[in-house]
Amino acid sequence: MNKKEASSRTTHSLTARSAFLLAAAFLLPAQAQTWQTVNAFQYVEGSRSLVGDIGTDAFGHLYAVGSGALDPNDTQRVGVVNFSDDAGETWTTLSALVDPDLPVSHHRAFAADAFGRLFVGGNARSADGSVIGWLVRESLDGGVNWTEADERFPFQAAYGSTYAGCADVKVHPWGDVYASGSSRNIGWVVRKRAQGQSAFTTLSFPAIAPNNQSAWGLAFDPDGSSGGYGSVIVVGDPNDRWTVARSGDRGATWSIVDTLSGRDWGWSAAMGVLVTRPNAAGKRCLVVCGPAYNAKSNTYNWVVRFSADGGKSWTLSENFQYATARAWNIGGITEDAAGNIYVSGTWQDTAGRQHLMVRRSGPPTTQRGKQGRNWVEVTSLSWSTSDLFQWEGRNTGAGDITADAVGNVFVLGRGLDAQGKDVWLVRKLAVQ
Repeated sequence: MNKKEASSRTTHSLTARSAFLLAAAFLLPAQAQTWQTVNAFQYVEGSRSLVGDIGTDAFGHLYAVGSGALDPNDTQRVGVVNFSDDAGETWTTLSALVDPDLPVSHHRAFAADAFGRLFVGGNARSADGSVIGWLVRESLDGGVNWTEADERFPFQAAYGSTYAGCADVKVHPWGDVYASGSSRNIGWVVRKRAQGQSAFTTLSFPAIAPNNQSAWGLAFDPDGSSGGYGSVIVVGDPNDRWTVARSGDRGATWSIVDTLSGRDWGWSAAMGVLVTRPNAAGKRCLVVCGPAYNAKSNTYNWVVRFSADGGKSWTLSENFQYATARAWNIGGITEDAAGNIYVSGTWQDTAGRQHLMVRRSGPPTTQRGKQGRNWVEVTSLSWSTSDLFQWEGRNTGAGDITADAVGNVFVLGRGLDAQGKDVWLVRKLAVQ
């Protein structure tokens, strides 16, 4: 695949607007920290700008990735990389990339390694939507110029309603690059480029049959395997079922360590995954978030599950719903410098109005408690709503979320302008 150079330009910020914060006493804590909208952006004003991922590099710089349409009809879209070096207060568009063969590009994932390499993942499709392809790009110069890091074949397939393309990218401390996502003709896909190699290979998942669902998220657990490498965690929704898979041998073999099962649960999707730093008791938690349909209550719920023993046992920590409201796209998850955990997603009220929502837990707490005749250690998370937000009173949702090294938290979201076109938003919770 040919290398493609990026163009560089300054962001087209929208006219200054007043942010609308929905005051909902039943959701917000009594003493909430203040979130602020620090970026409202359309690559071409009046045309859609879609959000993907937000993250930091080893030098503390902040990146937000997604895509921007070049015209109101969305016939051509460029993959956009925005950059901030002042904790999100100002932003510059570093690059806007398009594939001439598949001219509608979107970046859904971002990653950086300790040496300054940057990666984005997503998809590109034809103008008529008949073909869609897997996309992983790499930059060696801070995001100005990019090359194709992985081939599309055999992940190029007829476009359908199911997501196809790279959904997440992560770089292991040892230098291996992992990319997860979906292909319509393969289903759950995880690719790996080993340190020192030039090509990605597809990792086998014998326990997951071909399907039209995705491997949505990746994480690394430094504990729990020999050789010092740790384990690779992948989460997704094969066959419309919440699934967490783990490998202790760099992706050679896998085991399913969690599913959301039971007669009350219908469709479910594990979309975000985090491995926390050790808490005061020395416990790391594996935390997974996503939406799930509860057949008993007939609601789409905001679900968080966690494991404090490396995936051997799991606790349903969050099963959030309110009356007939629904939640979905719950895939953003991060940990701040103090160990607080944040989960981002979209919440819809009973009137059908969509809101960006962030839920927060303090660091995992571990206490000794009695179960029957035995004393055991019990780890728990305690959740409350940190942000509930609408952009100018119109439908608003959340993409991914991240925290920088000093503790600022950033959520990437989308609102709508007066013509119903997507506006790219960044919300910030400043460290206190």
